[in-house]
Amino acid sequence: MIRYALFPSIVLFLTLQCFADENSRRHHVAQGETLSILAQKYLGFPVYGKNGTLNQLLSVNASIVDPNQLAINSEIIIPGRSEAPARTISQEAPAVDAVITPPPVMPTVTRPQSSGYFAFGTRFGSLALYAKDASNGSRATLVSQSNYGFGFAVGQKYSDQLNGEYGVDIEKVHFERPTVGQVDYLNRTRFGFHLSGEYRASERHTISFGLPIIQTFFIAAVPGAQNYSVQKITTVAPFIGGDYSWFKSPVLESSLGVVGQIYFPSSNAELSAKTGFGYGPRAQVKQKVGQYKIESTLGYFVKNQSTNYTEQNDSTVLLTFRLFYNFDGVEESK
Repeated sequence: MIRYALFPSIVLFLTLQCFADENSRRHHVAQGETLSILAQKYLGFPVYGKNGTLNQLLSVNASIVDPNQLAINSEIIIPGRSEAPARTISQEAPAVDAVITPPPVMPTVTRPQSSGYFAFGTRFGSLALYAKDASNGSRATLVSQSNYGFGFAVGQKYSDQLNGEYGVDIEKVHFERPTVGQVDYLNRTRFGFHLSGEYRASERHTISFGLPIIQTFFIAAVPGAQNYSVQKITTVAPFIGGDYSWFKSPVLESSLGVVGQIYFPSSNAELSAKTGFGYGPRAQVKQKVGQYKIESTLGYFVKNQSTNYTEQNDSTVLLTFRLFYNFDGVEESK
């Protein structure tokens, strides 16, 4: 009984196969070909739509799951133009089929996992120093004539989110001959080494951090005397800051943020500087041009620190410019 029941199905299959063979051709898929390319090549336009030639190919190739992914050397049945479509797809063409002719194979250039950069910076500021004489309690306002410096750093971008750098900084501050206690401080020079980094927590939020080690040299003299001495203090001053990008484009970014810093000075027989802290707001603008980036920062920073002679409060307005160059030949990312 089973044998007799299968006989009509076998006859029907062979009949349809013979009819298909009379009106169909066979094509073996080559590299880069998609079903829409074959539809345009063998059956013409229109390719897409309910009555398009792509649907005609799908109607006689029911085993195809993805018309954009055809196995190389697989066999495709090409129907005659008179056969009606029995299977439809969306009238909107997939993005991958927008190009009828396969594009030429081009070498792929990928961004390295990490890249290095150089940075050179300079800064200018105006410093107001308020000092309290520990011996008599009097308070004096001391205004510097200049506050300027420059620095150089080498950094590494580990990813689009994280980079780190190390570098050196030199800063010069010249006072209008302030007298604190029994000593005149004519000027001071800072020489520093820093380790720092930046982490982009999101598209708009950035966290910066670092560990500067600062060597400060003071030129000091006794009032009325001809001789002077050079005193120094070494300070470790870790900092952390946060910035929010209120404007961001592929080449320009503007942000507002705050930074905080703690000062741990070394012991000095004459100055005996104590632990202090500093904080302040800042605004940044970053401009990218190929492998270069220019970073401008305007900040206001308040520092509180005391010695055995004074209780000091520094208020500084500081303008900083930094030029970055990515020496791996890759354009700066965000």
